Amino acid sequence: MRSSRENRQILILFDPAQIGRVDEQTLKSRSNNTPWYGQEIQGRVVQVWSSRL
Repeated sequence: MRSSRENRQILILFDPAQIGRVDEQTLKSRSNNTPWYGQEIQGRVVQVWSSRL
């Protein structure tokens, strides 16, 4: 039996020129433990598309 993840295509639009800060507004994870919290990082995910086949 295949899992549902095997039938999915994902496209990510990433802008390496943008600079962002990791904080409670930008962190999308359910967990808040990250070594980058409060730091500026280079690059940003602009959009994610996902479709099931």
